Amino acid sequence: MVITIRRIAGVVFWFAFTPAVMGQTGKAPQPRSTSSVVERSYPGGGAAASRRVQTRTESGGREVVTETTETPGTDGRFKVSAETTTETVRVGSKSVQTKRDVFGIDSEGRRKLVTTTQADQENLPDGTSRTVENTLAPDLNGRLGLSQRQVQEIKSAGPNVKQTDTTSYRPGINEALREADRVQQTERQGSSDLL
Repeated sequence: MVITIRRIAGVVFWFAFTPAVMGQTGKAPQPRSTSSVVERSYPGGGAAASRRVQTRTESGGREVVTETTETPGTDGRFKVSAETTTETVRVGSKSVQTKRDVFGIDSEGRRKLVTTTQADQENLPDGTSRTVENTLAPDLNGRLGLSQRQVQEIKSAGPNVKQTDTTSYRPGINEALREADRVQQTERQGSSDLL
């Protein structure tokens, strides 16, 4: 029993020590990958069980998260019913680009693009964070077209006050984009003396 524990400890030490040494030799860091599974079941039987599988990979300022939703098929086995892939890339210290693709699964088990969203977030010198998010969806012929644009600005509106302005634009009939709605939200951080 002692020999087994020493061997396991030696293997764990080797796996933990090897990346640290390789990092010092000047080689590029290897991508880090994690995954998780969340399974939902309902004892009352009112709703169908589902399983969500998430895989995350990070390397060189780039993160890719793939999330699949699985539901039981007619044979009782879990089958993928939807998939979302989100890629986030840091561009310098003040900008982040994100692309999210949402796929549905047809009756033959093939992935079909439902929407794709591209977002550019920029931190401006005055402390304002500005995000422009374009959502595209395929038309009946499968060509991607802009279905919505959302512009969000988060800024300081005074001491302990944060203001978020969100404007959504949608294409009109025979028009480019027009403003569909605008929301302004203000958050004030209260003092702990008020409790």
